[in-house]
Amino acid sequence: MKANDIEQAFTNSIAAEKHSSKFYVQLKSYTDDEQTASLFQKMADQEIEHARKLEQQWASLTGKQLIGFPNQNMEYVETVPVWKEASDISYVEALNIARDAEEQAVLYYGAFAEQAEGEVADFFNALVKEEQMHANWIEGLISKHAVGNK
Repeated sequence: MKANDIEQAFTNSIAAEKHSSKFYVQLKSYTDDEQTASLFQKMADQEIEHARKLEQQWASLTGKQLIGFPNQNMEYVETVPVWKEASDISYVEALNIARDAEEQAVLYYGAFAEQAEGEVADFFNALVKEEQMHANWIEGLISKHAVGNK
C-alpha cells in the first residue's frame, strides 16, 4: 500500500467512524425505550473513540495531522442503511442493527489490513479485533435476551 493510499485509508476510516456515530445517534431518536437509547448512545460514543484512535495513530506514524477529505461516500461503511428509515425500534432490533454494523466494520478494516504492511497492517488488524469484539459482545446480549424471554 502506497503512502498516499494509507493516508486516504485513514481519512476514509475516520469519516466512516464519524458517520457511524451519527447513525447511532439518529437511531437513538427513533426509540422511546431507555435501554435501547442507552445502547445506541454507547455505540455512538465508541465510534467517536475509534475516530480519535485513528487520528492519534496517523499522528504517531507520521507526526502530522490528516488534512484530506474522503475520496468516496463513507456514510454506509459501518451502518445498515435499511434502518435509517426505521421508527419505534425495539431493544432486540437495536441489538441486531448494532451487530450488523459492527460486522460490516470488520470486513472494511480487514480489507485495509490485508493490503497494508507493518505497523499500519497491525493497526488495522487491531481495529478488526476491536470491531469483532463489539459484534461478539452484542451477539452475547442478543443471546442473553433470547434466553431471558423463553
